[in-house]
Amino acid sequence: MASHIVGYPRMGPKRELKFALESFWDGKSSTEDLEKVATDLRSSIWKQMSEAGIKYIPSNTFSYYDQVLDTTAMLGAVLERYSWTGGEIGLSTYFSMARGNASVPAMEMTKWFDTNYHFIVPELGPSTKFTYASHKAVSEYKEAKAHSVSHKFQALLASSNTFYCITLGGNGELGAPPSLTIRSGVSAPPSTGLDSPPSATDPGENGVGLFLRNAKNTLVFRVDVLEAELISMKKNQA
Repeated sequence: MASHIVGYPRMGPKRELKFALESFWDGKSSTEDLEKVATDLRSSIWKQMSEAGIKYIPSNTFSYYDQVLDTTAMLGAVLERYSWTGGEIGLSTYFSMARGNASVPAMEMTKWFDTNYHFIVPELGPSTKFTYASHKAVSEYKEAKAHSVSHKFQALLASSNTFYCITLGGNGELGAPPSLTIRSGVSAPPSTGLDSPPSATDPGENGVGLFLRNAKNTLVFRVDVLEAELISMKKNQA
């Protein structure tokens, strides 16, 4: 019987990630030190799942702070106050969004539905311009595959419907504004001129699609589980 899980505790058995983050935030350790702890934890987690007999092992379940924030970073939906100028979103911008800094406050935080887990609330609106700004999902998938070539791995993304529902629409209320559409699907509207994203399928098969559209641009993300490619499709004209 095939087995699959969709997540795993990431802090470490001795809360290694917690202590590494606190050391990094206090300026007592480097980015390289933090990344080394993260790499070792991911490797240990995949090893435990492999030894437990899990057939389809998830990747992209690790996060330095919050998987919702990771998705926001992947989409390049960075608020102007963080002075991000494009390119790959680094830890400085990422943690400024999560925790704020000396000049700007953090993004809003709220509870994940009725749990005690908190997440950073995305804030999107008609002026949001999506761009592929974090390669984390693909990088960690490739890292997982390099760790064990004998197991099947599945890169996981937050559901686009969930992302839509937990978004601040610019008016202080949850739920993206009507001018923004986020959905999963097997095809994009013909008027956008986009290639069709793949449909969501069973673990181990190709594809998870994330389609986003607003007044500024349309962007389709594709995670191909077999080839580990995340492709930014053509944008329609603003």
